[in-house]
Amino acid sequence: MTTETLCGIIHRMIERIKQWQMDRQLDKKPINLWTVFQQVNGEVCEAFGLDGVDTEAMYNTLLGATPREVSAGDTASELADIIVFVVGYIMQLGYDPTCILTEVVKKIESREGSYDPILNKWIKKGQGSYKPNYERCKNV
Repeated sequence: MTTETLCGIIHRMIERIKQWQMDRQLDKKPINLWTVFQQVNGEVCEAFGLDGVDTEAMYNTLLGATPREVSAGDTASELADIIVFVVGYIMQLGYDPTCILTEVVKKIESREGSYDPILNKWIKKGQGSYKPNYERCKNV
C-alpha cells in the first residue's frame, strides 16, 4: 500500500468520525479537562482489563496541580500525539491500525439514536447492528 493510498484511507476515516461527531453535536460542546481525562483513561483501563479503576480519584489527584497557560493549538497537538502513540500500541499488539479504525467507525456508524436538544445530548437506541471483525485486522 502506498503512502498516498494510506493517507487517503486515514483521511476518509477521520472525515467519517468528524461526521459522526457533528451528527451528535459533540463538536459543539466545549472541551472539558475532566471529560477528556475520564474518556481517555476509561478507554485505556478498558483496553487493559482494568475494570473498576477510579478515574475520578486519579483526576482529583490532578486537581492540586496548577495548569500552565496552553494555546488551543498546542492542546490539539498534544491530543494528536495520543493518536500517534495509540497507532504504535495497536501495531505492537499485532493489528493493522487502519483496519481496526475502519471496524470501529463501522461499529459507531451503525448505532442509532437522535439528538435531544432539551437534554443537550445524543440518546442511543441499542448498541448498533455492526459486529466488528477485529480478527481480520491481525497482521500475519
